[in-house]
Formats: sequence, structure tokens, C-alpha cells
Amino acid sequence: MTMQENAQQQFLDMVKLAVRDGRLAEHADQLTAIIMQQPDHPAFGRYYGLLCRQQGRMADITNWLAAIEADGRVSANSLTERAAIAAMQSNIGLADDLAAQAFALDESRDDALTIRAKVALYQRDYVRADELFRAALALDPDNLDAAYHHASSLQQQKRMAPAIAMLEHCLALRPGHPQVCNVLEYCYRRTANWGRTAALEPVVREQTRAAIAAGGVPAELPFHALIRYGDDHYVRDVGAAFARTLGPAVPRAAAPVPPPDANKRLRIGYLSGHFYDHPNMHLIAGMFGHHDRENFEIVGITYGPERTGPERQKIVEQTDAFIDFGHADNVNALQQVKAAGIDILVDLRGFTESSRINLCRQRAAPVTVTWLGYPGPMPPDVVDYQLVDPIIAPEQDRDAFGCALAVLPSTYQMTDNTQPVGAPITRAEVLPGLDAETFVFGCFCQPYKIEPELFAVWMEILQAVPRSILWLWADDDLTRGNLRAVAVAGGIDPARLVFAPMMQKQQHLARVQHADLILDTWNYGGHVTTTDMLWAGVPVLAKRGTHFASRVSQSLLHAAGLPDMVADDADGYRDKAIALANDPAALAAIRERVVAARTGSALFDTPGRVRHLEQLYRAMWQRYVAGEAPADIHLS
Repeated sequence: MTMQENAQQQFLDMVKLAVRDGRLAEHADQLTAIIMQQPDHPAFGRYYGLLCRQQGRMADITNWLAAIEADGRVSANSLTERAAIAAMQSNIGLADDLAAQAFALDESRDDALTIRAKVALYQRDYVRADELFRAALALDPDNLDAAYHHASSLQQQKRMAPAIAMLEHCLALRPGHPQVCNVLEYCYRRTANWGRTAALEPVVREQTRAAIAAGGVPAELPFHALIRYGDDHYVRDVGAAFARTLGPAVPRAAAPVPPPDANKRLRIGYLSGHFYDHPNMHLIAGMFGHHDRENFEIVGITYGPERTGPERQKIVEQTDAFIDFGHADNVNALQQVKAAGIDILVDLRGFTESSRINLCRQRAAPVTVTWLGYPGPMPPDVVDYQLVDPIIAPEQDRDAFGCALAVLPSTYQMTDNTQPVGAPITRAEVLPGLDAETFVFGCFCQPYKIEPELFAVWMEILQAVPRSILWLWADDDLTRGNLRAVAVAGGIDPARLVFAPMMQKQQHLARVQHADLILDTWNYGGHVTTTDMLWAGVPVLAKRGTHFASRVSQSLLHAAGLPDMVADDADGYRDKAIALANDPAALAAIRERVVAARTGSALFDTPGRVRHLEQLYRAMWQRYVAGEAPADIHLS
């Protein structure tokens, strides 16, 4: 090896280490100088493209690619870079094709394999994704991008132990990496590893505060923020920063001249990637058929993997038009939604996984709304309105919400009063070996909603009611094992924690009727879960919340005519649970009220709730036609 080659190898090793440690910008000048001399450098080209993307230097990338491809030649560098850009633009088909071509030219390109793996992960093809991630990591075990996204794939498959191990490997590669810290804290929380949660959560919070103070985008996602903290002001700030990742906001346009008819038949577009057998879809499946077709035309707009099944078919049949733009990139998706002539676009995902709320930010319709999917404040440069109710968005917290609020008179959450409940199932079938005198407390919320303080209160309840069990849902062995270990540490026989297996929705609604009392979670309470329990006729006990996500059960119970089932604090929650377990007559009376709420409460008045929605949509449209900016709208 010549002296020049040796120096170049030393610099290459430094660059690789800098990539791993997030310090690539330190070598920008020397890296750029090398590329100016040799644009298609086999070793440094990949890092120059990464540097430019990290710094937003898209013009430099364009010039660099032009230099590489000046003679019509293609190379692994140019193909991989174009694949990365296509992936950034959500053009995943092109990204996969270009990355495959790049790897065919140079089988050392672990970055090309990583792009292909991330495409497969987006498509939820976990087998292919994991195979490609493993191949990329075999070429470069220090490929942080591949390791991080491989952990994401494992997490989505509920393979929590290997997912956590992979994230811990990532943190060893790059200590303090904000994205890794954020997701690893969530995984510890998700699996009830509360000791490690407590150690990592302050790190994430400080990283978030520092990023926001510096005008940047924190690694902490808005959804993670609302899980961790009962503070909508904090969640609002995280969401406002996150919104910048959605691309530039398109300013609100004035109504055309002459303005549209304020009383025209409105074309309402409901946007969601979950128009299939999904919990949020169970809430609104019965809504579409109740819309007033004389005054409203209803369009379902979906995306993502192709879906079939009776739930999808029901929505297709109950909408006037149904658009599926699949995996279309942002430009194509925006064109399709605009071409549909939507007057009011209602996003159903918010800042959650698989959201396309960027279509609202890019003004796919004259009026934009967000609802249901994301229980946190939404910035005004993303949507015009957020559908809420007076409990989840009380007046004293108005400043925590950025966009205009469209306030429903009852709970904001829709319900389907035709949702079928499965055939009766015996207690012995769902809780084998349990005698008839054992009291069944239950909670079917996802495990990430369970906090150590809440679990400690649950253990106090079990101590006070010796002939009782706690019926839970957890979908992986690691979480179940950790919860049992905490119970043992609290002096509770782990056999008193009974874990329900996954079950089809109708059968699940039938089996939960064998629960005596549902104990709601606190910082992120039950939403669909609480509605399901009440629809099944089972009493729910909640605690008063401090932000949107923690107030939903309170809102639902008020709409069901059961405000007395909301405790003011932890002591009241514990004491009421114990009192009801020891007073069968009082519990039976509450259960009768829950059953009566199915036909006699605002909560399950689906047609009436749809009328309220329509009144709000009309008011939004009238403001737009009048040239007025979005403002809070209240229905009495």
C-alpha cells in the first residue's frame, strides 16, 4: 500500500467512525475535496451523498450525480443515492428497484441493502425485511441505520426481547443516540422494565428540551411524548417541532371568487390507512351509513398495503366513492386527493404510525380536520381544525391546543351502535379453573399504558380483595414475565395475573363480559378499549386525567351517564375498586346502568353523533366561504 493509499485508508476509517458517532459533518471539507477530484470515488461517494442529505444540500447532490452520470454511465454510487432520495420522497417502488441495481453492481453496498430492507419494512414484509437487514449487518456490523431499523421490524412483530437487544447494541455503537434512546425507553416501558425506563426517560426528556430550544426536531415522537407525560403543553411543543419533518406548509388559500355555495352538498374525505379490521375502524364503521346523503357526499381515502375483508368491504359499500392510492409518493398522493375534489379532508391518524397527515399540511383540500387517531394537540400549520369535546380539551387548557377546535357537545369519540358481540362463551372457557366466587378485575389496554405507580395500586387492590384476580392482555413473553416479577416483589402470587390470548373482536367482546370491573389505565387511558367494555356491558373505573390522552375514558363515561365511575385521584380509584368488589349490590346496579347506556346514552347514539359532526363540517365550510380564518366552533 502506497503512502497515499495508506493515508486515504486512515481517513476512510475516520469517516466510518464519524458516521457511526454522528460526526460526519466534521469531515465535510476533506470529503468534499475528494469528491470534487473523483466524483464516483468507490469508497467515499456513499458518505458524500449521506453528508449532503444530512445537511439538506440537495443542489449539491444534483450536481454530484450529474458529474457521475455525465457520460451516461450508471454506478453503485449514483444508483444508491437516487434510491435514498426516492425513499425520502416515499417513492418506495423506485427506491427498491434502484437499490437492487446498485447492489448488483457492488455487493459490498450494505447501504443499498439497508434501503431495500427499509422498503420491505414499510410494506410490512417482515420476513424479507429481516433477511435484508441481516445481510446488511453481515457486511457491516456497525451499520447503525440497519441495526436501528431491524430493531423496529422486530418490535412491530412483537419480538420484544431481540428488538431490545438490537437497540442496546445500537446504543453501544453510539452512546446517547437520541433516536435509539427514545425507542429503547419506549420498549422498556412497553415490556414493564420500569427500572430501565426510569433511568432512560430523563435522558430522552432532556434531549427533547435541548433540541426544541435549539430550534431543531427532537427524536422523541409526539405519540411517545403523550404516553410519557400528562402535559399537553409539552406534547404540543414536540408536535410543533415534528411538523417540520412533513415538508413546507402550504399557506391557507382564500376562497375563490365568486365563493362556493355555503350550503352546497359537501364532499367529505376521510383519510386513513386503517380502513380494515383495526380498532379505530371499529369505532367508525357504523358512521358512514348515517351521513345525510342529500347534503354530504362521503369519500373514503386509504393507502398502504392492499387490504381485503368484510370490514373494508363494509366501508367501500357505505361510502359514495373510495380511493386507494397504495404506496404512492407524496406528490402522486397529493395529486390524487386534489383531483377527487374534496371540500373537507378529515385525517384519522394524526401524528401516529402510517400517517399521511402531510396531505393536510400541503392543502389537499380547502378545509382540513384531524380526529380520533392521535389524542394530542395538533399545530395550526398542519390542520385547520381538531375535533374535541369539553372534557378532553377543557377551557383552562385551551392554550395547549394549536389549531382551531371544533367542539362536540358529547364525547369526541365515535361509536358503532351496530357492532356485533360474539356468541355467549362460558366463564370456564375463558377463565378455566376459576371458581364462581373469585372477583375478576380486568384491564385490556396495551402494556405500554401501564405505569409502575398504577401497577402498585393494582397490587394494593388485589391485597385488599384476596379472592380476586387481575385479567390482563400482553402479547409477548417478556412483558408477561416482567409483570409477574413485579407482582411477586409486591407480595402477590403471580398466578393471580391472568393473561388473555389474542382473540377475534366479536369473541373478545363476548368473553370480557366475565370481568366484574375494568380498571382503566391512567396517563394514557382506554379509548377504543373503554368503549368496547361499555358496549359489552362491563363497568369501567377511571381516574381523572391531566391531558387529552388521559381524559378520554372520563369523556366516554360522562357520555354514558356514568360520571361517578371517574375517581378524582389514585386513592379514590383504589378505594372505589375495593368498595365495589365488596359490595355486589352496588356493582350490580352500576352494571345495569352500563347495559342501559347501550340504548339510552349519548355515547352510543351513532346517528345523533353524526348529525353533530355534520353541523361542525357545515360551520367550518361557511367560515371558509366567508373568507374567515379557522376559529373555535362550539355546538351547544
